[in-house]
Parts: sequence; C-alpha cells; structure tokens
Amino acid sequence: MMKIEHLNKTYDLHQSNANPVLRDVSLTLPETGFVCVLGPSGCGKTSMLNAIGGLDRFDSGTIEIAGRKFTQYGEAGFEEVRNHSFGYIFQNYYLLQDHSVAYNVYLGLHSLKLSHREKLTRVREALAAVDMERFLRRKVSTLSGGQQQRVAVARALARRPRVILADEPTGNLDEANTVNLCGLLRKISRNSLVIMVTHEERIAKFFADRIITLESGQISSDSEEWSRGNLSVDQSNTLYAGDYAQQETTLDGIHLRVLQEPGAEPVNLTVVALKDRIVIKLDDGRNIVCSGTAETPVLRDGKRPEMTLKTVEAHETIAEFSNQENIPARAGSGLGFAAMFSEARSLVRGKGLRSFGAWFFMAVLTVLTLLTVGDYLTVSAVDPHDFIRTDSHILEIQVERGKNLEVTSLSLTDMIQQYVDQYVQSGGEFVVLPHVSPTPRISAEVYMQLDEQTISLANFSYVPLEFAQEESLILGRMPENTMEVVVDRWVLDAVLRQDGILQNSIADVSFFLNQEIIFPKKEYAATIVGITDCGEASMFMELSVLASIGVSGTGVVTLSQLQQLYPGEFEHVTLEQQECLYLQKENNKQKIPGQVVYINNRRGYTIREVAEKDCYASIVVADGEIPAIVLDMLNSRFYLYCTDKESVRAVLSQPMPESLDGMLQLKIIDAYHSAWNSYNQASHLRADARTILTVTVIVLAMVMLYLLRRAQVHQRIELLSVYRLLGIPKGKLAGIFLVESILVFFSSALPAAVITWLTVTVLSGIEDLGFSMILPGKAAVMVSLCIFGYHVVVSLLPLWHLLRLPPARLAAKYDF
Repeated sequence: MMKIEHLNKTYDLHQSNANPVLRDVSLTLPETGFVCVLGPSGCGKTSMLNAIGGLDRFDSGTIEIAGRKFTQYGEAGFEEVRNHSFGYIFQNYYLLQDHSVAYNVYLGLHSLKLSHREKLTRVREALAAVDMERFLRRKVSTLSGGQQQRVAVARALARRPRVILADEPTGNLDEANTVNLCGLLRKISRNSLVIMVTHEERIAKFFADRIITLESGQISSDSEEWSRGNLSVDQSNTLYAGDYAQQETTLDGIHLRVLQEPGAEPVNLTVVALKDRIVIKLDDGRNIVCSGTAETPVLRDGKRPEMTLKTVEAHETIAEFSNQENIPARAGSGLGFAAMFSEARSLVRGKGLRSFGAWFFMAVLTVLTLLTVGDYLTVSAVDPHDFIRTDSHILEIQVERGKNLEVTSLSLTDMIQQYVDQYVQSGGEFVVLPHVSPTPRISAEVYMQLDEQTISLANFSYVPLEFAQEESLILGRMPENTMEVVVDRWVLDAVLRQDGILQNSIADVSFFLNQEIIFPKKEYAATIVGITDCGEASMFMELSVLASIGVSGTGVVTLSQLQQLYPGEFEHVTLEQQECLYLQKENNKQKIPGQVVYINNRRGYTIREVAEKDCYASIVVADGEIPAIVLDMLNSRFYLYCTDKESVRAVLSQPMPESLDGMLQLKIIDAYHSAWNSYNQASHLRADARTILTVTVIVLAMVMLYLLRRAQVHQRIELLSVYRLLGIPKGKLAGIFLVESILVFFSSALPAAVITWLTVTVLSGIEDLGFSMILPGKAAVMVSLCIFGYHVVVSLLPLWHLLRLPPARLAAKYDF
C-alpha cells in the first residue's frame, strides 16, 4: 500500500514567480490496480508522479511505501525503495540513443540481483510483449518515436516492479499499440500497482480501476465508479459507411452515393463528368478530399468496431507476458565495473569533432605545460658553482687594529693570538686555519701536438684531513701521508665548467685522480689520491701542510708524518716539545745541533739532530705542536673550521675581554651564507622574468580544460538523465567519468608527456643544435600527475554539480 499525505510542491519557492503545482494532496493507493490520473496540462500530474516515484523534491508532506515513511527527497532508504519497487515509463522515452535496444532494456535491470542469463530472458520477454523483439540489436537512434516509446515500456515491464509509474506512455503510439500497451498494463495491475498519467479520458475510462482528476494542483475528483462502455478502435483515417445516413441516386449515367454525418450542413455540389477527368465544384468553404479505392481516407462498409475489456485481456501477447511471475528480484549491487568500464570506453571512443578535440586538447595541454615548466626551470636555473666558493663550515675572521692598541710591528699579531687563545681555551668547537695565498695548479699533456696545459684550482676552502669522510669517496682512497690530498668533486666540476683546451678535453672528474697539484712559490706538491662527493667546495689536507703553505708559513712536518714519508729511516728519533729535527737541503745554510731555528720568525725550536733530505719541510717537530704553530701564524686574516657554526658565531659575538677591550676590531664573514643568499637572489631574479608568463599560460590552459570538460559533461546530460532516472547511484556515474579521465590520460596526456620529455632530453644532449632546456624526469612525472589530478577534478566537479539535482530536474535540463 502507498499512502500520500498533505503533499505540497512549489516551483521557484520564495521567489516572486513562485508556481505552486501541488496543494495539500492526500490519497491512499492499493498494492494492486490500475489508477489513471487525468487533468489539464500544468495541473501537476507529472509533478505528483515524480514526487511519488522519488524523482523530484517536494516541499512538505509524507510518502509511505511498503511501511516506510519518507518526508523529503533523498532521504535515507528512498533511493533503495525506488530501485527495488518502481518501474518507470516516461513520456520522453529517456533512452540511450547510441546504444542498442537490448542494452537499454538490460540497463533497467541493473539493481536486481539476477544472473546475466535471467536478465537476457526478461529482456526478450519484455520486447516481445511490445512487439519489438526483432529490433533487439538495433540502435535506438534508428527507431521511430513510437518504436522508442515501446522500448521504454519494455524497459519498465522487464523489472516486474511492485509499482509502475507511467507518464503519458501512449502519447507517441498508434491506436493498436495504445490498446496493446494499456491492455498489458491492466493485466499487470492484477499483481502490481499501475499509476498512469494521461490526457485521454476515453482510454482512462475504459482501462482504469480508479480515476483521479487534478485541477490546479489539487484533487478535484477521485472515483472508482463510472459508466464504462466499450472502446471504439481504429481512430485513423478510416470511414465506416454504417456510421452515416446514406442516399443513392442515378442521373444520366452518374451513380451517386451520398453519406452524411449527423448534423452536417447541406452541400451544394456541381459535378462535371468529362472524358479524361471529373470536375467537382463546392460552393462553401469545406475541404474536398479525393481518393481512390485504397487511398486515405479508406471507406469501409458496416459499423466502426468496438473492443471490450475481455477481448483486450485475451490478446495473445498480453496474456503470454502477463502470466510470467510478477515478483521483483532481490536488490542487486547496481552497475558492475565491467559495465562502467565499457561505458567509459565508449565515451572515450566517441565520434565527432568534439570528442577528437578533447583528446587532442589534452595532448596539446600536456606538451604546452611541460615546455612551459621546462622553459621556466631553464631560465630560473643558476649554477651554484658560480656562487659557492667555500666550505659551509668555514668562517673568515678579519681583524683590524683598535684605537687602544699601540702601533708596533708585532702588537697586532700578539693581540690576535691572545684573543684566539682565550676562545680555544674556552672549548670552542672550531679549528684555527691560516690564510693560504698560493693558487694551486694542475699541469697535463692532452695532445702530443700541444704543449703541456695548466689548470688553476680556485674558489675552494682548505679543510683539515681529519674532517674528510671516507664514506663520501666516489673515486680513489684516503691519503696515507702528507704528500697526498683529497678533493671534492664540487671543486673539480667548477673547473670543468670553465672554457679551455684542457677542460674541453676532459670527459669527467676521474681525469684528476692521481694528478699532481703544484703550489707556486712553495716547495710543496701533492697528488690527488681521492675524490669525494659531499657537496662542499673543499680540498682536504693535513693541518701541518696548511701551516707550511700558508702566508708567512715555514715548511714544517711532525715526526710521525716524516716517518710515514720515509719508513724505517727515522724510527730512532725522539723529540721533546721545544725540540726539532732539521732537514738540511743542499742550498740552505748549514745548521748544527743545539742551534735554535724559528718558525714564522716567532716560534723557536732547538735542533736536536740534522739530517739531509730533499723534503718540502725543513723543520720536523713533535706531534701536537702544529696547532700552536698555526696560532703563531695568525695575522689580520685567518679562518675557523666550525663543526657547529652557529654556536661559534655566538661565542665570537660576545664582548671582548677587558684586557683586549678597544684593542681589536673583529669582522666575522660567513662567505658560504652570503654566497647562498646571492645564489637565491639570482635564481629568483631570473625566475621572476618568466613567472608571470608561466603562470598565465598554465592558468589559461587550466581554464580551457575546465571549460572543455564542463561542456563535455553537459553534452552528456542525456546519459546522466537516463542513468539517474533508472536509479543508477551517483557514485557509479562518478566512477564512469573517473575511468574515462584515466583512459583519456593514458591515451593522450601520458604519451604526449613521454614523447615531449624524450624529445627535450635528446635535443638538449646534441651540443651542435644549441638547444638547451632543463626538464628532469621527475619534473615531467610531477607535471603529468598534476595534469591528471586536475583533469579528474574538472571532470567530476561539473558532474557532481549536475548530480546534485533530482533525476526529474536533471531530465528537464536534457529536454530543454
């Protein structure tokens, strides 16, 4: 049983043009029977049907179906009830034009838990009932209006629902099919409730069990008793002689038979019989229709035939279908993934310029966006090697004389040493490094035809070897003595970026392994035995070497380091704190044991032994003496290697001790930090030149894609309307469009992205072309994923906006 109480609905509610279409409608409908709803156009018949069937909103009232009461459209359970219990026959068919007749009927069974075979059986039975089985594989778009209406009827009948809602189902049918359909509905109404909206009163009075009449949105009559006569059939252009008064006469060879409709005006007719034609002249304004024996209108003898309910119900087709079990199957899971995928694939394969345009535009959009991003990255790319010229752990200290410091030759150096000594004693986490002025060089012969070429190594920091990490080695090994060094590839890459015969002939940094580095004006030379990749502009060597090659430095080496250079030769030597071993060179002034020698003209060591060795160092000291020697080397410019730069900066920023107040002025320079700031500024400056263009192009492409997808969604409103009217869940429709988005991406955007990236990569690798664009694979992947994500969003947003509408409102947009 269905019960409707106080149902109200107004279009454009709360607006000046509000149009109430249902006013306090209340009625109770049985579980079975044939109910017809009559009334003039605009009285609310279709609105009431849509509200009852869960296809449209209503303002207030309740609808009770099978013991479940609902007070608004979209209420939990309403969709389930309509999918399980209702079948719809729509005035405007609402069929998928590009699909077959069988598919349209099959689609109506989506929510029923039936096997594929059972569904096909129902499809054939329903189509046979409306005489459309022979068109089973025909596309709907090739059918006439009447044939499409019969397919729509078959779709509803195949469900065998508890309630059939039919909105003007006979509007596009001829007399024979109208009688056949209504007879079928009447037969089905023995087991189900049939509610049919119609404007044909004679059809309603012949077939219905109950007639409800609406006027201005209100029930004006509700009757189950009326004078039910027989139904006159064959309302086409067939005239039956028995329906008219007849007179016959013969005049001079012309036999005249006159049939006159009761109430018709007399006629003044002149007939002229000629040998080749007959001329008829009529004196009034009525039309003259002439026809032969088989032409329209057809004239038949006898009375017009009439039909009774018994003859209608005995019709063979009606009886055959109606005897089938009329109990709906259990609710199913809805549209399956296979059907969703098939529908999405058909959308992608859609013919026409618009479908091709969507595919083409996605590909062009991908290429355009990738090239724009690549151009942006290329323009904004600044080589950090042009800016970063120091290790990130280095602080440079510049010292000037204060106003309270007397002008003497050694007073500034003494004060600097005293200042640094205090902080060293405080446990500061840094190592003091002297200023090294000579620029090292590498000489190599690349071509036999050319002289030996020289490369200068510049713009890097000297770092004590103890801070080199063996795990960062990419080539070679760690040094084993003071004549070996390790260089980071950052320094070597910067060298290779320079123009020059030697640089242009070197393939990669492996060339520098085992090359000799020469320090001009110094006796020291070293071999590169290892190359690290720690991202620092650093050359790693022993602190004693730095003391030897620093400004005003004297060649010095520790005893253990000397023993590494000359294994087995100096194992017997021992040195105390202020003692040294002097290495006599051929051209140097002869030294003797007990003599005092000075390092940096400041620190004196007593010679314990003298040995002749051709070594870069002339003074050998005890282990542990090097830090003190370095402190003696300090002048107005020196460096600190900090393991924690910020804490060291905080220590150095503290006020001077009272003993040094006003004597020194310190300037702390963080060259690495300043270089990174310059690098970022340069990068942003170059990027800003293209930012506006890049953003404009991408935003324009995004807007165009959104407009295109929105137009495509609205173009498919027919499909959306049909699916929603049939109760396909919103999530299933969103799934179809999501799958379509994925297929479009994989068929257009993804191939376009791969081809674009490969093309840019190949062309950029051909130096002779002069083409250079930075488009890393990661950037191409990220751009592709962003395009895919945005494509999904712009596909689902307009779809979801439409799906928020009730099915009837959505269908109204399609009809418009």
